[in-house]
Amino acid sequence: EGPIPEAFEAWCEVFLPEFDELRGAAGDEWHLEAELPYEVFREVVVGSRGKKAVGAGGLSLQMVAALGEEAIRALWEAILADLREERVPETWKKVLYVLLPKGGANNPDLTSQRREIALMAQDLKAFLQVVRRLAYRRLTGRLLMHQMGFLAGYDCVDVALACQISIQQAVRLGAPVWVLYIDLATMFPRMDRRALSIAEACIGLPAEVIRLVGL
Repeated sequence: EGPIPEAFEAWCEVFLPEFDELRGAAGDEWHLEAELPYEVFREVVVGSRGKKAVGAGGLSLQMVAALGEEAIRALWEAILADLREERVPETWKKVLYVLLPKGGANNPDLTSQRREIALMAQDLKAFLQVVRRLAYRRLTGRLLMHQMGFLAGYDCVDVALACQISIQQAVRLGAPVWVLYIDLATMFPRMDRRALSIAEACIGLPAEVIRLVGL
C-alpha cells in the first residue's frame, strides 16, 4: 500500500522515457474547453449503441439523443460547467458491479463462477470517449515498441509470441529473464491512482486531464 507509488515512480525513471506535456491541437498550451469541442461529444452521443445498461445516475445516452440537439448541448454544457469548477458528480464516482453467470456448465449460485461487469454513468463514459479521441490517441506514438499491447496493430497473440521467444532464448543461453505482465482489466479499477498519475505524466498527458481523472 505505502511504497507502491514510490516504487513505480522509480521504475518509470529507469524504464519509461519522459515526454513533454501534450500541446494543444494548434501547437499552443492545452486548455480543456478549447480542445474538447461540442461536435465530438455530439458524435459520441448520437453514435451510442442501444440496450446498454445505465449507471448509478440512471441517465441513458440513447434517451438524450432521442430528445434532440437541444438536450445533447444542454448535457454537454452541464458537464463542462462541473469540470470548470473541478466538481465531479457523485454518480460519476459510483460504479455498479453486476455478477453474470459464466457460460458452460457452472453453478451460478457461486460467486467464483460468475464474471463481473462494471456499469459506469453513461454521461461519464461519453465524456471519456471525447477525451480519448482528442488526447489519448495523440499519445500513441510516444510509447515504446516493446509496449506492444498499447500499440495499434498489435494484439495479445503478438505479445505472447514475443514473450515466448524471449523466454526460450534466455533458457538456451542460461540467462536470467524477468517478465512484467499487467492485466488491464484489473489494473485500472484496482491500481493506486497515484501510480497511474505518474505514468500519465511521463507520457505527457495534459496536467488538467490528469487532475480531473484523479478527482
